[in-house]
Order: sequence, then C-alpha cells, then structure tokens
Amino acid sequence: MRRLNAVRSKKDLVIAEIREAILNGELAPGARLVIDDLAEKLGVSSIPVREALQQLHADGYVVFEPFIGARVGEIAAESIVEVFTLLEAMEVTSSRMACGRLAPEELAELETIVAHMDTLTADAEAWSQENRHFHEFICARAGTQLVAGLIAKVLDHWDRLHRHFLKEVFVSHLPIAQNLVHKAGSVLRKRASAAEWQLVDIAEYEAMANVEVGIAVFGVGEALIAEVSVVHRSQAGA
Repeated sequence: MRRLNAVRSKKDLVIAEIREAILNGELAPGARLVIDDLAEKLGVSSIPVREALQQLHADGYVVFEPFIGARVGEIAAESIVEVFTLLEAMEVTSSRMACGRLAPEELAELETIVAHMDTLTADAEAWSQENRHFHEFICARAGTQLVAGLIAKVLDHWDRLHRHFLKEVFVSHLPIAQNLVHKAGSVLRKRASAAEWQLVDIAEYEAMANVEVGIAVFGVGEALIAEVSVVHRSQAGA
C-alpha cells in the first residue's frame, strides 16, 4: 500500500486502498489488520482507518474477531457459485432495461468494447477489467444505478476469487468466456429496437434473457465451478 494524498475524503481513500490491497492479495486472507500499522503505512490517523474497516466489514472483505480484532476475510472456493448466481440475476435485470434504451451509436460502442476484449484473451487480468467495463456500460445505459452498485461489489469479489484460486484455470477458459460475451452482445443488438421491444412478450423475453444473456455472459462459471474443487484441494495439500 502507498501513502495517500487527500483529494477525496480520507475515509474513501483508505477504503479504496485497503480494498485494492485485499483484492490483489497484498493483504492475504486471514491477515490481521492492525489499525495503527495501517494508519502509519497510509500516512493518516487511526480514525479513517477504523471507519474504513467498518465499511469493508459491511462489504464482506473484513471480519472482526473477539479479542483479536480485524482480519482479512477468508475466501471459500465454493463462493464462486454464489458470485455467478448473483451476477446472472443482476445481468438479466440490467440487460432487459438496456434493450429498450440503447441507441445505435451506443450499440456501436458496445461492439467496440467486445472487439477490444477479443484482443485480450491471453491476459486474464486485462480481460477481466474490460469485462467489468462491458457490464458497467450495460448498467449505465440501463439506468439501473442500484444494480450497477451491486454488480461492482460482486465483480470485486469475483476478481478476488479468480486471482486467488483460478489464475491458470481462468486463463484456459477465456476464449469460452469471450464467445459468451459475443452472444450476450448479439442478444442486446437483436432486442435494442424500440419497436421490437414493445412487441416482445415479457415471459418470452425473460426466458430468452435468462438463457442467452444471464447464463451466456456468466456461463463460463459453470466450467470453472467444475474445476474449482480440484484447484482448492491441490492448494490445500500444497
């Protein structure tokens, strides 16, 4: 972690810095979080650090243990099931709303994002960041601000999971994931016409969305879930 220069509030800066250290593994699962030590490293008082740990606890990154204090939350490989289930549900909601709002130039921008992702399938970290951009773009055009905030948090947990457990496994599945992103983009293009949108039967759309948007975008999770227990056991035995 680095010392902070105040632009936003100190609390927000401390939250962002500690969260990133947890996500990238600098602060490992189970590591103790000593307020005075963190304050010294970040060049702030103990107050914003204490406030930041409370917020990170609410977000699921930090746990408080009696007589011990704060620790980085452990990661369970099986959480990948929960993460993908949440992402699927939220993606269906935002995609459904976006279909009625995407303008032709926005569809073109979405295609540019997908085309850029095509060039990143050998780089898991870069692809993941652009994948986040893809989903944030859809949420922004959908106007689903609450869903956008929730998706950002769940994607953070996904980043932590794949960085910790699935580096090699995830890289091997990136071409599959990218193909599913293409399918999701195709669904959005087909349903983006306002005239067509008004004619779509809601039940028919929901069935289509669940299969072709939600599961398509995050369907790679099923392949990862099939392997994650093997990865977890091999790491535990190392």
